[in-house]
Amino acid sequence: MATQRCVGRAVVMSVVMVAFAGALRGNPSIFVRGFKIDANGGLTPISYNVVAPNALGFFAGFTESIAAYVKANPQWTKMDKVSAARKFLRMEIAAHPEGVGPPVSILTIDKLGRQKWVLPGLFTAPATDKPATPTSE
Repeated sequence: MATQRCVGRAVVMSVVMVAFAGALRGNPSIFVRGFKIDANGGLTPISYNVVAPNALGFFAGFTESIAAYVKANPQWTKMDKVSAARKFLRMEIAAHPEGVGPPVSILTIDKLGRQKWVLPGLFTAPATDKPATPTSE
């Protein structure tokens, strides 16, 4: 569901996105599809495909605070990944409260493709201990 928020006299654009994540040929991968909805109801398609060998995570949306933290703190890679995700979310919510905030969902996917909900947010679909089997690429 998309919503618009009025901040002062400016209308903030809404974004509706869905992300598909897992492993593609053994590499962490994410495929994002969605639309940016402007104040007049116009739609702009959004599409990201990232296959990242040796990736530690994916950052999308508002990422300025994350990028600054990662650059200033190279040891961030030693953090627990879920703790890092929560920290990064808090930073971006603080920096951009008009565009970043709840509901938040956190799903982990291991190297075998097994998924585990850490924070389901609005999602109710169960995660599974079985790797996802792609039907096409």
